[in-house]
Amino acid sequence: MNIKRANDWGRYALMTHLAMRLGAGNNFGKKAAQKVVYLLQEVAGVPTGFRFTFYTYGVFSSELAGALDAVESMGGIDAEYDPAENAYRLRAGPKAATIEGRGMVFLSEYRDAIENIVSFAEGKTARTLELISTIVFVEKTEGLGRDGEESRLVDRVVELKPRFDVSMVKQRIGELRAIGYLSKFGA
Repeated sequence: MNIKRANDWGRYALMTHLAMRLGAGNNFGKKAAQKVVYLLQEVAGVPTGFRFTFYTYGVFSSELAGALDAVESMGGIDAEYDPAENAYRLRAGPKAATIEGRGMVFLSEYRDAIENIVSFAEGKTARTLELISTIVFVEKTEGLGRDGEESRLVDRVVELKPRFDVSMVKQRIGELRAIGYLSKFGA
């Protein structure tokens, strides 16, 4: 079976593009990048080809972490460490336009899907994106919520992420429904 997947330049261009679009504020770092790329892949169907697992701060891909480091070393992104926040902030690097250009075919093919998720993620913190991506992960891997029983999905997410309460989880499920995800699973 031949599954379509971005080539390396498509992946690098995507990361650079995300840093250009979302890195202007202070909320876009390596943790947020993990969540946004996961949402692009699983919600919007952008074939990034990264394998994600569930980790301390939600979904995580070691392949994506390595690719972010590669793009940083090429100058596509700048990753600045903030010791007060114990987090990296990503911004476009000096070679961002060049790297974005190398993967423009991929970016153009998935422009609408990328734009929808970028617009959805704008202004959201890594913590909020952690919760949203956890909801998607649980729905995808455990099938909860597909039977119209939102309460089972909510309970499982709270079990995995007890720092988020039921009302927060329901609010984020509502946001996912607003962009057309989870709408087929009932209210």
